[in-house]
Amino acid sequence: MSTAFLENKERNKGVKGGSWQARRAFQQERDGMVIGLVDHYEVLTRELLCALLDWQRTLPNLKMAEKLLRRLGSQGHFHQIAQDGMTYAVTLSISLRKKHERKQLAHRFMGARRSSTLDRAVACDEKRTGRMLWAQGGTIVPDEFSRIGTHGLFFEDNVGRDHFANIPAKSALYFRDRAYLKQLYGIDSFQVIWNSKLVSRVAKIVEALQGIGRGSMFLVCHEETFSPFDPLSILQPIFHCPYDHHMHRLLEDPYA
Repeated sequence: MSTAFLENKERNKGVKGGSWQARRAFQQERDGMVIGLVDHYEVLTRELLCALLDWQRTLPNLKMAEKLLRRLGSQGHFHQIAQDGMTYAVTLSISLRKKHERKQLAHRFMGARRSSTLDRAVACDEKRTGRMLWAQGGTIVPDEFSRIGTHGLFFEDNVGRDHFANIPAKSALYFRDRAYLKQLYGIDSFQVIWNSKLVSRVAKIVEALQGIGRGSMFLVCHEETFSPFDPLSILQPIFHCPYDHHMHRLLEDPYA
């Protein structure tokens, strides 16, 4: 970003108003990018915005991102809401008048963090967002679905505020309806990735999923083991598999 700006500034030296016009054009382009990111991922924070703009995680950059979000939010391009010590930029397609939507912000942000990291790490052949999946309906509604070739990835982001019993119960549905899900999503194989906000839940989830099938259908991780500032970190062996209790990569045969 800064390099492009300096290049434009140098190019416009000696042209009356040229430097201002270049700065204005740069700001408009960046503003449009930020608005598009909020609309696409639905819930952002200043930290995630820094990562998506390829800015280093420094205090000056975080403050710059915060100022940028505040300005665009005040102009009505998206909502801004403070909740549980976090300030979220929220797409206008989410109505914050609804209590249910406000309660889901932490969960939606967790998904945005995971989804945006994966998007920059690997090219998926198909992606269905949570909003698309809710519209699709069905007995099982994942938080997100991605298809790479004929292999599917069902993502479940767990904030830790629900009843723990819901996790093995939903996982059992994935196993029970596996043939139907393959047909519905046009895939030959799939895995369910449980992304936990609470590190204390990871081992508990792994243990609870051992008895469902062979356990190889599931991968479990703590969300802090990957970083949006290092997209390739999500492709590292950070996922626990109930099948063998070993660490696996996201795109790896658990039987190998």
